[in-house]
Amino acid sequence: MNSLERRLQIGLLLSLALLAAALLWGGRYIVADVIQAYVVTRLQHDAEALLTAVHPNRRGRMVMNTASARITPVYRQPLSGHYFQFNVADAAPIRSRSLWDQVLEIPALARGETRVLTLDGPADQRLLVWCGGFLRAGRLTTLAVAEDIASLDAQIDTYQLRLTAGVVVAGLVLLLLQRLIVRRTLRPLDAVRADVHRLESGAIRTLDEAVPVEILPLVHEFNRLLGLLGARLERSRNALGNLMDNACKWAAQRVELAIAPDADDLEITIEDDGPGVSDDAIESLTRRGTRLDESVSGHGLGLAVASDIARQYHGGLAFGRAGLGGLRVTATLRISN
Repeated sequence: MNSLERRLQIGLLLSLALLAAALLWGGRYIVADVIQAYVVTRLQHDAEALLTAVHPNRRGRMVMNTASARITPVYRQPLSGHYFQFNVADAAPIRSRSLWDQVLEIPALARGETRVLTLDGPADQRLLVWCGGFLRAGRLTTLAVAEDIASLDAQIDTYQLRLTAGVVVAGLVLLLLQRLIVRRTLRPLDAVRADVHRLESGAIRTLDEAVPVEILPLVHEFNRLLGLLGARLERSRNALGNLMDNACKWAAQRVELAIAPDADDLEITIEDDGPGVSDDAIESLTRRGTRLDESVSGHGLGLAVASDIARQYHGGLAFGRAGLGGLRVTATLRISN
């Protein structure tokens, strides 16, 4: 069904679907990015504290003062979700007790270089890792500080679920409002349709032009067409009336009218039982103002005008002898297209 209301509803539905998809995807991305930035900042602060606890011993080996007050206790609790690891060139890594016996696979970084990674940690934890390259006691050192972000991912999933529910509810409300607005906007079309029914019944002659400007040109054009059709109908009636009047004036007692429509043309034949005309006079009948009997008052239009009207319908008039003995006039009107 070719419905403007349905087109508008489908268009809004598609627009809302695209907007909802962008909002849901963008919302999750933005929230995840903000949370990651917050966690990375916290890891950087912990890294600064950890760097102060690492120093070379008398043998030149890098060691860590695990009793330093600046080291958060969560790094001493096994599988706590908070971990660090120092990778020192040509030496065993220094790891937090929380890592237990697992070693993080982190790349060696140049001095001043930093990276943010996502790695698998102990107990299938998902770790967000901040890595930085430093020079300690003349030795290149890479520090990695990590945090389990599984709980954060769960919070993001909860937020995403709530956001999705909110978007769906908002979308349904917007669709309902849109339906009401569209119906209210298209209400003037109902008035136009009612005018068309009154026009069909003959109660009015033209459509009311007190309509929105968007459909006013259509109503203007429709009324113009009504005027043209009315004028054409009036001319057709005059032409047919003129032919019938001509037949009645010349008929002795009888006039016959036959209408034969087909797919393309409408053929109207009028015959009378009058005196008829000669073959030479038939050609002159279509000349404007010509009548066979100048003493009998004519209809006013003349057969020539009737012929002109027929040609407006891509047809014409044909004259011949009637089976009743008088004149036969056949009007052919094109009705296709």
